[in-house]
Amino acid sequence: MFILGLTMPMMFGLIFGSDPWFIVYATIACICSLLLAKGKIEGYFLILISAALYAVLAWQLSLFGEVAIQMFVVYPLAIIGIISWAKNRRISKIDGAVVVVGHVSWKEFAVVLVVIAALTYPIYLLLALFNTEFLILSTASLVLTMAFGYLMIRRSRKAMWFNLLGDFPTLAIWIWMLSLGNFLAVPMLVMEVIFIVQDTFGIFEWRNLKKRQRRGKRRKKVAVVAEELAQDIDKADKPVI
Repeated sequence: MFILGLTMPMMFGLIFGSDPWFIVYATIACICSLLLAKGKIEGYFLILISAALYAVLAWQLSLFGEVAIQMFVVYPLAIIGIISWAKNRRISKIDGAVVVVGHVSWKEFAVVLVVIAALTYPIYLLLALFNTEFLILSTASLVLTMAFGYLMIRRSRKAMWFNLLGDFPTLAIWIWMLSLGNFLAVPMLVMEVIFIVQDTFGIFEWRNLKKRQRRGKRRKKVAVVAEELAQDIDKADKPVI
């Protein structure tokens, strides 16, 4: 999957004569997506690079909604996410250094949905003021990205579902661009398809990661109890002077 994300955008970009920066962005973004799907904090640092590149490229195509997403949503959430993940990491033989999967209650999750729903129309009006292309799709992409970003900061595996859902409005935008005859959008389209594959993988990977961390936590508790019991037995065997 790593090789796929590294080579496919490059190959299609070269075939269709895309801007080299499109190819660079698509490659970095695919690697970033895979790292986040595996719970690696390095993915967040790549977000800072890919978001800046994507904002510039989207601005050139008058996709102002996409620019807003990168600069005012993705960037701040990525910085907060780096801080959150840096404080909550663990090292295991199987996964290496990965984030500790957190827990978001259904009550908190419901609040997130209500807030996002309440913000949808104001965001739509704001993007409309900037004459944003593909207004409805850009609005959907923005609100889904906001939910994804918050849940990632909370280290919730529910974030992976919003990450996957957020791929589809962006995929539709690039399909639309391609239908208008802009073949430079091909590597971006390929990248979005790869995102869908990687984010689907991320849903299962985070579920398995949480299971492994729970098993490791239980084993650690058992080891601590056994050590405490051994110490108690050792004290009981010592003669009282």
